[in-house]
Amino acid sequence: MHRFIIGFLGSLLMGLSSAIAAPVQWTLKNVLFDDGGTASGTFVYDATLNVYSNFNITTTAGGSFGGATYTNYLNSPFGPTLNFITAAGTSSDLGIGGTWIGLSFSSGLSNAGGVVSLAGGQESICTTNPPPGFFCGGAGNATLLRSVVSGAVSAVVPVPAAVWLFGGALGALGMMKRRTHPTA
Repeated sequence: MHRFIIGFLGSLLMGLSSAIAAPVQWTLKNVLFDDGGTASGTFVYDATLNVYSNFNITTTAGGSFGGATYTNYLNSPFGPTLNFITAAGTSSDLGIGGTWIGLSFSSGLSNAGGVVSLAGGQESICTTNPPPGFFCGGAGNATLLRSVVSGAVSAVVPVPAAVWLFGGALGALGMMKRRTHPTA
């Protein structure tokens, strides 16, 4: 019986570790630009594979830009804390007039969720076509429209059911041990 319970607990732990490694949906919180516009929306990040997906970020009008919706990821050459998302309907090779938003995180995102402050960011527009091998802004061919002055991203990772099962199994194991070794 004890071997069964130990095997069961081991299976639960393996299931728990795979549940924690799942991609996480991050939500923009209170993102404000220097011209009074805001940004809101979500994206999914998988820290295990370092893959971003499912972008849906919208910026609102401010004093210097009318806002846009961003749905495409542009591979960032600047590492995991600065990421560029291109406007809906455009490819990753932005041409003249294409807009993009870059978000700089104060620390790396993970699959554990939490809150990560924005260290900065910008919304820009391409003024000339980039040379081959460059993206808009990577070759000095973009105009800054506005900068992010505050905000964060947050993700809530639900406690998997395996945790509750694991706790219940530990309680059952403790009760069984108590029955086999009564106190005097």
